[in-house]
Amino acid sequence: MIWLADFLPLAEWALRQQDLRHRYLFAGSGAEVMRSPGIACTLEAIITLAIYEAALGKGYIDGTTIGYEKPYPRSTGGNPKRADLAFKDRGKGKNWAYIEIKYYGSTGKQWVQHDIEKL
Repeated sequence: MIWLADFLPLAEWALRQQDLRHRYLFAGSGAEVMRSPGIACTLEAIITLAIYEAALGKGYIDGTTIGYEKPYPRSTGGNPKRADLAFKDRGKGKNWAYIEIKYYGSTGKQWVQHDIEKL
């Protein structure tokens, strides 16, 4: 799985980049930048998009080697169940790997159960 070697470094970069961005946005002054909340105030959609954009910037192709909000196989209907991200190695016969990015917060148990049922 070639994509797996890329995913963690891209995710780490994306999280650091978003953390610094949010620290800057929430800081009242330059002196407060590194003491502000950072990604503690970031929604999971922002993190997912940051990882997706980082992968696109490094050669992944939408719909071919990466998917954003990619429906699970055999998930039908007007609103099919989807994964946050999906990666696939290049070449015929390669399967998609589905990735859920979650912040469960204080109500984590019910959301974990929901994701287990979805998967």
